[in-house]
Amino acid sequence: VSGYLKNWSADIGAKVKAGDVIAEIEAPDLDQQLLQASADLASQQSSARLSEATLNRRKTLLASNFVSMQEIDERTADLANKKAAVNSGQANVERLEALAGYKKITVPFDGVVTARDTDVGALINAGGGSGPAMFVVSDITKLRVYVNVPQNYVPAIKIGAKAVLTMPEYPNRTFAATVEASSQSVDVSSGTTRMQLALDNANGELMPCGYASVRLPLQRAAG
Repeated sequence: VSGYLKNWSADIGAKVKAGDVIAEIEAPDLDQQLLQASADLASQQSSARLSEATLNRRKTLLASNFVSMQEIDERTADLANKKAAVNSGQANVERLEALAGYKKITVPFDGVVTARDTDVGALINAGGGSGPAMFVVSDITKLRVYVNVPQNYVPAIKIGAKAVLTMPEYPNRTFAATVEASSQSVDVSSGTTRMQLALDNANGELMPCGYASVRLPLQRAAG
């Protein structure tokens, strides 16, 4: 929702769980709309109760001919209109209450906060996609590795093949990955095919968006 950042509780590097509230937005305009809608609903409900009571009193006088059937029909129609207004008001209140729930920024899944580009008092524009995200939460338990393979080597690399990775931050270690997908197309500018490898990172040693050296085995036909 649109408003101003009231507070935040998770900085970069923080491990978070799904459902954790990491920030809250102050939305005075939305709060006032909800108060107005609640007041309108209370007024509509009171009007409907009065209309129903009036109709019931008129019905008791129908047998003694103090009221006409036309008046009963008019009172019944009026009650139906008042109940419809109550339903409309209730729907509006529920809509605004649902929006108010978005004042709390919750974590969608377990992960690590890898970016925080907001602070207390920052202006929040609902639906604005031009600026940076308030937070970036990354699930790093499994990483994807992308390799651009030259076209002449693509037939020799099969789905399910095992690859060996080395990282600059761990020069004396190797990590195992598995080829799990291929783009099945050649990039015109580079003459390569992009392949996707899966890398287990359950212990969180490796960082997302990093670089690695990848060694892929080639499975050529005999001869």
